[in-house]
Amino acid sequence: MINTTRLLLRDYRENDFADVYEIDASDIVQKMRGPNSSTSKAQSRERFDLALNAVAQSPRLIWHLVAVIQDDDRCIGACKLTIHPQQMHEGEIGYYLKQSAWGRGYATEIAHGLLDFGFGQLKLHRIVAGCWAQNPASVRVLEKAGMRREAHFREHLWFNNAWQDSFDYAILRREWDDE
Repeated sequence: MINTTRLLLRDYRENDFADVYEIDASDIVQKMRGPNSSTSKAQSRERFDLALNAVAQSPRLIWHLVAVIQDDDRCIGACKLTIHPQQMHEGEIGYYLKQSAWGRGYATEIAHGLLDFGFGQLKLHRIVAGCWAQNPASVRVLEKAGMRREAHFREHLWFNNAWQDSFDYAILRREWDDE
C-alpha cells in the first residue's frame, strides 16, 4: 500500500496477528504507548479484528497498517492513520515498533510514509500526532518528519504510577509540500 525506502506499510492480514500481538504485549512498548494499551491477548485480538474490518468501511476512516521490511516481509511494527470523522480534512498518525527495530530510522520512515499518503492520496489539510513528553525518541521522529509541537499538556494523565505530560504535534499540507 505505502512504499518507503526500506519498508512496505500494508493492511493487516490474518497471519500478522502473532507479530502484532508480540509488539502489543511487549512491556517496553506498553510503557511508551500509554494508558489505553493492554497486554491481554483477547484485547489485542479485538483491536486486530477491528483493524481487519476497517478495510471494508466506506468511507474508510482508519488505515491500520503493519510495517514490513520490503525484502523479506518481516513485520517490525504497526502504524495507523485515522481521519477524524467530525473534520474530514484532518488525520492523526501513530506508530510503534518492535524494540529490536528501534534506533534505525524506521519510525521516521513510517511517519514520512503516512504523511505522504495522508496529504497526497487522501488530500488531508492537517495531520496531527501525540506522544509522551518522556519519550524523546518519538519527539525526534515527529520533528524530523517536519511536524511542529503545538501543545504541551502538563501532568494530565495518570500512567505508570505517575502524572504524565504529553505533546501534540501537527503539520499542514502546505508545509509538507514546501519540504
